[in-house]
Amino acid sequence: ERGEYRIVGDPGDDFPLMLMEENMSSFEIQQKIAQQMIDKCIFAVSHDELRPALMGVLFQISSGELKLVGTDGHRLSRIIKNDFNFIGEDADLIVPTKALTLLSKNIDQSEDLLKIEFSKNYIIFDLENLRIYSRLVDSEYPDYEGVIPHDNKKEVFADTAQLLSSIRRVSIFSSTLTRQVQFSLGDGKVEISSQDIDVGGEGREKLDVEYVGDQFDIAFNAQYLLDVVRHVDTERTKILLSSPITAAIILPVEQNEGEDLLMLLMPVRLNEYYEAESPVEEEPASTDETSYPS
Repeated sequence: ERGEYRIVGDPGDDFPLMLMEENMSSFEIQQKIAQQMIDKCIFAVSHDELRPALMGVLFQISSGELKLVGTDGHRLSRIIKNDFNFIGEDADLIVPTKALTLLSKNIDQSEDLLKIEFSKNYIIFDLENLRIYSRLVDSEYPDYEGVIPHDNKKEVFADTAQLLSSIRRVSIFSSTLTRQVQFSLGDGKVEISSQDIDVGGEGREKLDVEYVGDQFDIAFNAQYLLDVVRHVDTERTKILLSSPITAAIILPVEQNEGEDLLMLLMPVRLNEYYEAESPVEEEPASTDETSYPS
């Protein structure tokens, strides 16, 4: 009743305008589907400002298929919506993470439609009471298809909840620098282990899995692995492997109708202190444009 407050303002004419192009393309998608697809990719996006293309999610729009891709060079997530209705020219758009985060906060698990309009430089997300405008990332997305292996013959099937729990517990004892956990596979078993030689801690757990093959060892960054497995919605997880230096493919055992989810994780080199006394600190292999296989 007795208060008075003043704030300084700027002229409205100084507010930046969004200069939209004419003849924008558009399509509609259910809000819950859009939210699920964004959630499956946005976790893998890079935060490195030196690689602006990887700081957004790639939207590949074509007749009958909508494909979203996110990668930071160490992990990759790609989800495809097959029964997708779009009339127009094919387009590749890199949408900034900030715009998608804002969108995710304002859509829900409803079947209400989200209208998406786009042009060469801009994208608009049109909700019932809200429109989100964003400039697209003006950069070229790397050829991510080249890093997806097609000859991973070693198949591992594991209980998703048990796998997550074991990785969490064992990773507590991993090196604070490498965050490395090792998978040692044998017939019907996997041993997950980690060791921090500087502190002296060590953790090991064995899980029952479906795996038939030779003894096989591979290592991953525990945090990256957790981020990937958390996005498997099925009770069991399928992991496809080839060699200790080849990317692993992580999949749900059963895909949702009309969807195709594929997640990829680059391994790290096995620490030499499993065989010797001196550790080797190694960053995860990268899937960026400089290291794609031919």
